[in-house]
Amino acid sequence: MPMLWLDVLVEIDPSVLPITFSKAVLWSLSRLSIVEAQNSIEMGLPIRNWLTTCAADISDLLGWKLPSGSDDVGDGKRPKNSVKVTTICTPLIRMLKRLAVHFVVRMDQGELQKQWTWEPRMGESLILLLVDPDDFLCSCSSSLSAVFSGLRHALKL
Repeated sequence: MPMLWLDVLVEIDPSVLPITFSKAVLWSLSRLSIVEAQNSIEMGLPIRNWLTTCAADISDLLGWKLPSGSDDVGDGKRPKNSVKVTTICTPLIRMLKRLAVHFVVRMDQGELQKQWTWEPRMGESLILLLVDPDDFLCSCSSSLSAVFSGLRHALKL
């Protein structure tokens, strides 16, 4: 799965993918932002450097082995193309979030969001992206301010 994420979110130009795909990436990023806090140092690294330094614990999952039959491993071993999510859940979330951020930045550079037809439910994603996951929403005025700013912006769209 991580190899597929890398191929789609990094290697493919966002303009060749359907607009609904870019909306789905924005939606997933808004949910991942709540689950995993953003590290600005990691987010500043180029994607290939980030993969080698910050995703080293799952870098062996970035190879792709072509299947040769119905039971490639046989001896009860897990094939290289599969991942046991329960053991590496946090690194997978970090990787998907980082790749989604990379995709959204490339989408913004190509101004693809201007082609979107904004839907009412997309405001929810914008609000979630504005909220600081480390703050309890009601206890911090900056979080409340960000939500209100996001609401105002969403209502203008």
